[in-house]
Amino acid sequence: MTEDTVTSSRRWSIRDGARKIEFRGSLLAESSSQRPKKPRWSELKLYRTDGGTYIVERNGRTTVDGELDYLHAYVCLTATAVLETLYTRDEDSAFYLTNMARAVLAKASKQDPNIRDAYYTEDVR
Repeated sequence: MTEDTVTSSRRWSIRDGARKIEFRGSLLAESSSQRPKKPRWSELKLYRTDGGTYIVERNGRTTVDGELDYLHAYVCLTATAVLETLYTRDEDSAFYLTNMARAVLAKASKQDPNIRDAYYTEDVR
């Protein structure tokens, strides 16, 4: 997928551990930390269903014998919920967005005005 291209709507089936989440929608953006000769990496994908719900897919991948991939998916009813799902907490309990999360949000912002508004103008109370 190129930076400025959203996939056309199609049927998706993704994993959340042992659960399967199926939906019809478009892939808005994706990012990966995969590098040559590195046996472990992360993948992050953001989808929008045809009904307007967002799905965040966050996977830890491995090629190490005996290790299993770490597969998680989150259903988010709003763009704000997408951001809340993507925030990570550090050891001092501060919330932040990883570089991969920022990359996905920046790409998705070009395709979805709700993601753009939630990402670039955060309402903190």
